[in-house]
Amino acid sequence: MSDLERAVLLAIAEQCPEHGAALRQQVSSASVAQRENTGVGFYTKLRITDEPRMEGAPSPLGGIGADVDGMTYGMGFLLWLQDGVAETLEGYTYDDETVGLELSSLRCSNVGPRMSQVR
Repeated sequence: MSDLERAVLLAIAEQCPEHGAALRQQVSSASVAQRENTGVGFYTKLRITDEPRMEGAPSPLGGIGADVDGMTYGMGFLLWLQDGVAETLEGYTYDDETVGLELSSLRCSNVGPRMSQVR
């Protein structure tokens, strides 16, 4: 996984303390099954080999944002679950494009609760 993907997933785990331990364990075993660049964001399909389920967790989990190198307004993120297991990380831009970006090498800073409005 990219540094961005891992940082966002761990931030989501911090945001959801009742499911955080299970999500952190899933993240520790996660790899990328597939990435799709939509032009205004991306979908990263995850392969999880250690599956302590997040019983009762809503899907999606999210509310996380990050400043991403090369983007004016950063990105927001949602984590989609299937039966309590992390399945797909969705990243979406606020006003930038992801066309031509190498998703696996995106770098970020200031990962945390999503911005309430475009700066």
